Amino acid sequence: MDVRKVFAKFYVGILVVLGLYVFFGSLIGVGIRKVVGEKKESPKVVEAIQTEVEEEHTKDKVTRFTMGDTIINRDYKLTVESASIIVSDKKYAQPDENCEFVEVELTLENTSNDILNVRAAYFTPYVDGFIMDSFNVDAYLPSSKNILSADIASGKKVKGVLCYEVPKDWSELELFVNLSNYFGDDADAILVIEKEQVTKLESE
Repeated sequence: MDVRKVFAKFYVGILVVLGLYVFFGSLIGVGIRKVVGEKKESPKVVEAIQTEVEEEHTKDKVTRFTMGDTIINRDYKLTVESASIIVSDKKYAQPDENCEFVEVELTLENTSNDILNVRAAYFTPYVDGFIMDSFNVDAYLPSSKNILSADIASGKKVKGVLCYEVPKDWSELELFVNLSNYFGDDADAILVIEKEQVTKLESE
């Protein structure tokens, strides 16, 4: 028996076995990586992720609302009850020439777990695109209703008015509402009141 031939065949056999082991081991490793590291999400999961992204994007948009609407925020519910032009009979509470007083009545409910602060300054008024004085004392004098200004306990409500002096030829009053974070840059919502929606009242 030629010992060298037998050893040579044995050596070749070992190399073949090792080669097959490495080859199939690499295939198994690739398969594991595909299953674990490159798992594709099901259509339902993809749809859920897309919906979540769209909802987050929608949250960034400022809601516009108007007379009779209720804006629902994470901290409160705000309802526009009425809007009126008030003709004052008080000598020292008259608007400037070619101006008039507009009174907006709102109801606010605190739906958060904390005290909610509300002040007239938290509503920034724009008339036909121009910013107006957010707290003109004279504009409040003809009204007999409470100013919308309070520290509201959780689950409680307050009703009050915001009053502005505006030009007589105004068309649109916008109130940028910023109650959730007064020192933030963005409004929670925008209240839009058209002049034709407003009633005219004598001094209350």
